Amino acid sequence: MALASMTGFARAQAEAGPVRWTWEIRSVNGKSLDLRIRIPTGLEVLEAKIRERCGRVLRRGNVTVGLAMQRGQTEQQLQVNESALAAVLATIEMLRQRVPDLGPPSLDGILSQKGVFELKEPEDDEEAQAALHTALLTSLDAALIDLVDMRHSEGQAISSVVRDQIDRIAELTQAAEGLPARTPEAIRERLHKQVRELMTASDGQLDPQRLHQEAVFLATKADIREELDRLHA
Repeated sequence: MALASMTGFARAQAEAGPVRWTWEIRSVNGKSLDLRIRIPTGLEVLEAKIRERCGRVLRRGNVTVGLAMQRGQTEQQLQVNESALAAVLATIEMLRQRVPDLGPPSLDGILSQKGVFELKEPEDDEEAQAALHTALLTSLDAALIDLVDMRHSEGQAISSVVRDQIDRIAELTQAAEGLPARTPEAIRERLHKQVRELMTASDGQLDPQRLHQEAVFLATKADIREELDRLHA
């Protein structure tokens, strides 16, 4: 089975009409899948679908999904601000009641009042919004594929390093199995040497009990069978 890392980065850029966007996905190690989603205001409706798509291909990792959008220049539309117009007309009617001789207002005068006319960006209809959402999610899928590929590539590289280390451990373990120093004769000679050194250091007055303890300790320390078994495992 191929190993997969949990660290990775992917970016996907796309556009539809005047709208351009960029997805960026960053992933680091984590015991479970922890998603952090950052999308522009007005696209909150997509969050559940983003989570669902990420959950299809990712199982673990702390993952940050970010979306940046830019809308190009579009032809602005001139619109009447109904509330502003109503306020202007109400003010004119109030003045006419207070000043009976006030002449009728001109259309040019009414329309020239600040706020009556506004330039606005055209709003997308439901069909256009649905098409944009589909395009956004499609490019997100592309970014997720790139992220998974990167995580697998890094996992394979790590797997290669680990295998090399295991092979080296196996070589050293095999070499340790055949070391001359592990033979009973070599261990016995070392014990004799250590005992002689202890006797010399104590002028022959070494306590037999202590001598026995030291001999047992040295014999145990000299036996590396348990360590070799662990390395084989």
